[in-house]
Amino acid sequence: SVYHKFEHEAKSSNWIPGAVLVSDCFQSAIFTHATPQDRHMHKQTTEQYIVMKGVMKMYVGKSKETIVIPAGSMVILNPGCVHQVLQDGEFLCIVNQSGTKVPGGDKWVQQNGPDDEFTQWSKIPKDKQPLAYKW
Repeated sequence: SVYHKFEHEAKSSNWIPGAVLVSDCFQSAIFTHATPQDRHMHKQTTEQYIVMKGVMKMYVGKSKETIVIPAGSMVILNPGCVHQVLQDGEFLCIVNQSGTKVPGGDKWVQQNGPDDEFTQWSKIPKDKQPLAYKW
């Protein structure tokens, strides 16, 4: 494992990272391949992914094309960009989020497939959240 000292097994798809810095309009966190992520977007948040170790793979946009991001690289996703970080290979990544604070959070998922409407993550009942659509 790239960063085994701080990893923990994810017990659900509700991401609870080990290290987070939060303010009104900014959040910075560290995560690894051990944290599952569903296909989602943010309506008002810009995300910046910085890969520190290993190689991170993700889907971006409506296609299933895999984007490969090696250590030392950065990807910036504008609001409205659908994406999913894959659990494929080991990596250590810093993700910075900036934008307007949205009541209930600014994570929007498709529960039933790629043609489904986006639903605000916080509005989905807890027992249904792990079922959010994955590519």
